[in-house]
Amino acid sequence: MELARHCGHMAGMTPETDGELWRRAAAGEAECFGVLFDRHAERVRTYCARRTGSLDAADDLVSIVFLEAWRHRSEVELVKESALPWLYGIANHAVQRRFRTALRHRSALARLPEAHGVPDHADPVTARLDDERHLARLKVALGGLRRRDQAVLLLCVWQGLDYASAAVLCSTGEEPS
Repeated sequence: MELARHCGHMAGMTPETDGELWRRAAAGEAECFGVLFDRHAERVRTYCARRTGSLDAADDLVSIVFLEAWRHRSEVELVKESALPWLYGIANHAVQRRFRTALRHRSALARLPEAHGVPDHADPVTARLDDERHLARLKVALGGLRRRDQAVLLLCVWQGLDYASAAVLCSTGEEPS
């Protein structure tokens, strides 16, 4: 209530112009800048929403617009006592900057190598455990065979040799690798 009274916004009082509020804000009366925000934020938000097609982006842009206006409040003199055209100008630059940033982001993403899904390590681990159990059973089964029969089985089945080649190797007395 005190804020509104201080900057000329009480019932029965003539509201101050944007120009007067702007000059007072530039002189250090931050509450007058708050009145300007209350007066124009929704119009700036609507403008930004129409330009971007996004209410969320518009909310972010309104914050940027008024932050920039606050930063430059002492450097700017309003024309025709309205802050709105200048705020629209800031909004226009902020929207363009947002579009350029989005374009650079999409361009950078397009240059990245195609992302492949992270492989699930559970499948190879499960397969390896299954193989180890299978090999343990085979070792027990092979243990019941004579060494020469083991050699023939290993050479023909696992190494892919034909019977004649396996017979030559077995006749030399060499163990299969």
